Amino acid sequence: MDNKSTQYKRGFRHKQQQTELKAKYGIEKSVIVVEQKSTIAQTVKVILSFCLTLLRIVATILLVVLAVIGLSAIIYPNIRQQLIITIGQIVREITQMLGGVS
Repeated sequence: MDNKSTQYKRGFRHKQQQTELKAKYGIEKSVIVVEQKSTIAQTVKVILSFCLTLLRIVATILLVVLAVIGLSAIIYPNIRQQLIITIGQIVREITQMLGGVS
């Protein structure tokens, strides 16, 4: 019983979609209308999806690397001192590049 109900709903939806598509494209014949996206649009969509996934993976790896560096700086005093010195040098270089006093 449930299977027939599902088939009926699917058939009704299909008929409704066909009516909408025929009205949209001005078709009055008794044919089945299939609306397809262009291959270029699909290709661009796939490429963008791949790039976003790749960017997400790279960002996750970078976050893990920075977390490991931070944890090692907290645990080991020698690394902590080197990190503080390096951050100080970076800040000095940035202020020099922006025209500040060294």
